[in-house]
Amino acid sequence: MSCFNNLYSSLNAQREMPYVPYGTTAYYQAQPTVPGVAPAQALPTGIPSGPPYGGAPLITAAPVTPPAAQPPQTVQNPYYTAGYMRKYIGRDMRIEFLIGTGGPLIDRIGTLLEVGASYIVLRPFRTNDTLICDLYSIKFVTVYG
Repeated sequence: MSCFNNLYSSLNAQREMPYVPYGTTAYYQAQPTVPGVAPAQALPTGIPSGPPYGGAPLITAAPVTPPAAQPPQTVQNPYYTAGYMRKYIGRDMRIEFLIGTGGPLIDRIGTLLEVGASYIVLRPFRTNDTLICDLYSIKFVTVYG
């Protein structure tokens, strides 16, 4: 075993590689220079090492605000139920809803006040109440002329 230890220690003495702890970003350390041999190029580290930028000021774009006031495509496009029903706002209608997967059809009659992305708002006849209804459970709509 002592022969192995002597060989191992002599190899370590010849290599002279510096210890780099695990988790550091310096993967390649500078090697000692050998006379007559050009040093190897250093690999990029991702850390800027040049002089600070001193040219013209950077031009930044104005911050983009999300279109919060713009309704979704399903409400604008008449190929969707909500988009199609928007043209009937203010009209009297009868709407039939399917309750559950195999439940009964329930109807509501009133004036269409508003259409959202997943709901509609009705005002039942002879009241000042508002009724918010689920758009996805609507099965039939009758618009009165």
